[in-house]
Amino acid sequence: MTLDPARRDGRIVESVIEPSRQATLVPFPDGLDPALAAALEVTGIERLYSHQAEVASRAGDEHLVITTPTASGKSLAFNLP
Repeated sequence: MTLDPARRDGRIVESVIEPSRQATLVPFPDGLDPALAAALEVTGIERLYSHQAEVASRAGDEHLVITTPTASGKSLAFNLP
């Protein structure tokens, strides 16, 4: 499937291809509900990927688009806020 029609009619205004990079793990954000943090820890999640923590801290302040490869933690990023 080609994206050219969407580029021509303005539905896609920008696209970027970034090189892969090593994952960065960070502590849970301060605003994360302690019960949620405890539930994550029970499942073995003790830290978040940096993009997950950023989404959790910015959600509600602005519109966000998350685009990452398969198995990169998008589902948790969507569900944290």
